[in-house]
Amino acid sequence: RRKYDVEDISKEVPVCLFVFDLLKYGEESFVDKPLPKRRKKLEEIIRERDELRLVKSVMINSTEELLDFFNSARSEGNEGIMAKSIQNDAIYKAGNRGFLWLKLKSLEGGKLKDTVDVVLVGAFYGKGRRTGVLGTYIGAVYDSETDKFIAFTRFFSGLTDKISESLTQEMEKHKVDRKPRNVICEDTPEIWLQPERVVEISGDEITISDKFTTLGYSMRFPVFERIRDEKNPKDITTTEEIKELYETQ
Repeated sequence: RRKYDVEDISKEVPVCLFVFDLLKYGEESFVDKPLPKRRKKLEEIIRERDELRLVKSVMINSTEELLDFFNSARSEGNEGIMAKSIQNDAIYKAGNRGFLWLKLKSLEGGKLKDTVDVVLVGAFYGKGRRTGVLGTYIGAVYDSETDKFIAFTRFFSGLTDKISESLTQEMEKHKVDRKPRNVICEDTPEIWLQPERVVEISGDEITISDKFTTLGYSMRFPVFERIRDEKNPKDITTTEEIKELYETQ
């Protein structure tokens, strides 16, 4: 910490504080209040000036708007964006973003040298205008040694409304009451699926996973690319291929 010439140095290297959230104001706690209320209060109490600014915030209503905002942020030299839920359960959780906060550094055509084919083994229903439609899926890869499908990643990006509705209808015939015996998955989806439907996903990189511990790997920023009608479940990417991707990326 600098002790001397602070004022002179601050003129040479101006510092600006960007405020992005509010946990407490006076004696009132905002930790359990949803994001829109926290943001509204911030806008009421923060008087912006050269050294104090509010982080830019926009309301996104479609994938196209998300891509436009993301690309704008990247073109301005930013690393990416934070996408946050505005639902009532979007309270502040210290040290835990979960799926209510998503750090997005890559959205399209990930940096991996190859795409990954996964089989769908579980799914979650969407919210808001996608209520009743499956919006997030768990994709698994194949372990030829055990003849089982091992959970690899959750994904939702890249799914259009049309594809989501079509998959939701199709998954009705694959839905089962409990996890299939040939599936290993540490996650707990709203519905379990027989491993039948194969899809292709892209991503930013393969990462070490503390969630999908059986496989030990997952994908950063997975994006749905297409349905692979011509592929059988056992023709998908294998656990060994995931390991190779991780080691050579």
